[in-house]
Amino acid sequence: MQRNEIKYTDDGNINTTAIPFNKVYSYDARHNRTTLATDIPSMLDINESEYVYDSQNRLITAWYNGNEVAYHYNDDGLLYERIENGVKSYEMSRAT
Repeated sequence: MQRNEIKYTDDGNINTTAIPFNKVYSYDARHNRTTLATDIPSMLDINESEYVYDSQNRLITAWYNGNEVAYHYNDDGLLYERIENGVKSYEMSRAT
């Protein structure tokens, strides 16, 4: 029988999991996840990641196994651009 285990920090964030493999999380002072590491690569071949946030808690940079992904926001705080491996993705939406 497989044992599923989740451990939490004192602040209530997930610290480690063993479902079905080990993951270790870390967070900044504002409870934003800053790192994730696992001992078995996922289907996306990601076994280590790191995250950086701006002063408004928006994700601005993520690294997955050394590959950088940048996120840019407009003046309204909405995500409008994602850049990964030099490839820009744009997402523009209009309120109705």
